[in-house]
Amino acid sequence: MKDILSKGDGVLHLEDVLDIWTEYAVHEVTVHEVTVHEVTVHEVTVHEVTVHEVTVHEVTVHEDILMHLLPDIRIA
Repeated sequence: MKDILSKGDGVLHLEDVLDIWTEYAVHEVTVHEVTVHEVTVHEVTVHEVTVHEVTVHEVTVHEDILMHLLPDIRIA
């Protein structure tokens, strides 16, 4: 946990929150563009799917994930 807190004072600062959101607490990812090439379907079973391009436009992070990761830290 000490690696997450940048100032070592036991307080979660804004820069810590941004780091945690980007590195640890991604909860939902909305993907808007997916190009799929080569799909083989046999008896309603997909055997091979190759995805060549995925562009992620939005990432939503929920507060409950932060609280789960950091239960004992004061938020300044």
